[in-house]
Amino acid sequence: MSYHIELTNQAKNDLDEIYSYIALTLLSPDVAANMYHSIIDCIRSLDSMPLRNALMDDEPWKSRGLRRCFVKNYTIFYLVDERNYIVRIIRIMYSGRDVRYQLSESNLP
Repeated sequence: MSYHIELTNQAKNDLDEIYSYIALTLLSPDVAANMYHSIIDCIRSLDSMPLRNALMDDEPWKSRGLRRCFVKNYTIFYLVDERNYIVRIIRIMYSGRDVRYQLSESNLP
């Protein structure tokens, strides 16, 4: 059975910010579009076998079931609801950021 993909508002904002930063700040709209599509492709692929990516190593995220997948320099953080066949994209972040701090500021379920 295929999983339904949901993006939190924060994840949508993250994706918009990534695109804007690359397109407007770095002045690379083609690179921004390619990155956007690469991230979306990775997210869409999670509708099948979303448990294939490892759990986060650190607590409290590991016990909450937070997983991650990587797209170039970006990390997609997500939760899998196996009972309802839902994948929730929580955050999409530049991998060079202080991920632990950013996640602690996020409202994880």
